[in-house]
Amino acid sequence: MAEEEPEEGMKLGGNIELIGFGDFDRSELAVVKKIVGNYVRKFSDMKKGLSNVKIRVKTIHEREKSEVYEVNLQLVFDEGKPIVTNSSGRNLFFVVSDALKSAEELLSS
Repeated sequence: MAEEEPEEGMKLGGNIELIGFGDFDRSELAVVKKIVGNYVRKFSDMKKGLSNVKIRVKTIHEREKSEVYEVNLQLVFDEGKPIVTNSSGRNLFFVVSDALKSAEELLSS
């Protein structure tokens, strides 16, 4: 039986972790980091005590030029329950942005 290798994560700053992004090229990662950074700045302004942000991407239904991505986002604050959102679709940037936008809506409600 083959064991699954643990997914590698990369840290952005002190509290942001991107998991499963190792197979994307540098230009895609640069855009993802920019999207995430902008939203995390908004989250920090909206609610104090943001301690951890985890974004996990998984490729489902992988075909040449037709992948479907699933993104799971978790925001952890010093106080209160964590905020968890999910999104899936064919465009990586849209899926990441959609998960972050859902978290923003939950924070503002």
